Amino acid sequence: MYINAIGYYRREDCLKNNIKHEMQTREEDIRSYHNAIIHSLPHLPYDLTAIDLIIFMSDTGADEILCFIKKEFKSLNINILTALSDSTIINSIELINSYFLSKLSNKALLIYVAEEVVTCFFSNEKVAAKEGRVISISHAPIEHKRSRFLYMSYANSMLEMNGYFLSDLSYLIFNDSTDKVIRNAINSLNIPEDKVLVNTDKPISKPIDSFLALAQNYKNFKTNDLIYILVFRERILMGSFLLEIE
Repeated sequence: MYINAIGYYRREDCLKNNIKHEMQTREEDIRSYHNAIIHSLPHLPYDLTAIDLIIFMSDTGADEILCFIKKEFKSLNINILTALSDSTIINSIELINSYFLSKLSNKALLIYVAEEVVTCFFSNEKVAAKEGRVISISHAPIEHKRSRFLYMSYANSMLEMNGYFLSDLSYLIFNDSTDKVIRNAINSLNIPEDKVLVNTDKPISKPIDSFLALAQNYKNFKTNDLIYILVFRERILMGSFLLEIE
């Protein structure tokens, strides 16, 4: 499974352009989310009509936004699924992969709506020169969920299971931006500070922040880079996925 393109849109970007979200009507607010989704489409290496599956995730209970998206994509006859509110990005990527393996889909779009919007296009095969291959998707075992610091041994074991070593790791991405956890990652994995990518803009991180950090840095990744993405929910490790740029 490959990531063909990934994009993001932040509400803060609107505010910098003097757009006052608080004063917008519901219709205008929905349209702003729609524009955020469309923002990533220029990076897509194939026509939008090739997509046959959309997974919609939301941390905000955005039913109106989902209805708006369904209306916009209705003419394309795309299967649109909604992830459960207590789900994670790991579950959604796993669901897309299962559709690919079952030959029920060839190209999929994952839409994650929170305070930001992240959109990610997947395919079951490589279609462009530089794409990210999803090597593995895993859920954290219970013993590693109990502590924010045990995830380092989990990361090490997951790399070894896939034939890699810590020395092969190019970047580590996760959504716990507290300084103590970041320092623990640097010291435990013995990787340079600039190889740890987090979203440090918010004191309280959400699961989307791992995905957002991936989207923000994706254009800087180079061929053969190995990226490991960890996803927390309320500082409990939920799972991870391993990505290699090919």
